[in-house]
Amino acid sequence: MAKRYSIAEARAKLSTLIDEVANGAEVELTRRGEPVAWVISRMSYEQMHARGKGFGERYRRWLERYPREEIGDFDDVFKDLRDPSPGRDVDFDR
Repeated sequence: MAKRYSIAEARAKLSTLIDEVANGAEVELTRRGEPVAWVISRMSYEQMHARGKGFGERYRRWLERYPREEIGDFDDVFKDLRDPSPGRDVDFDR
């Protein structure tokens, strides 16, 4: 559960607030009772920022960890998962 401070409280207790965040707490800041900001540790920020990387970057890192030569052909892995039948007839004139 995140701790919650008004901006005035946070200003008055800034060094304590920073110590709490450095020790893993997340702090929500409010203005007139409404949430306006979060204070998080640098490590939490870097983890969230790393998660935002695009698919291409993540796939490249995954391939570095699990080379295609070790995995084999993906078609062989998934070949029995899809029904090869043509499906049902659909009347588009309705």
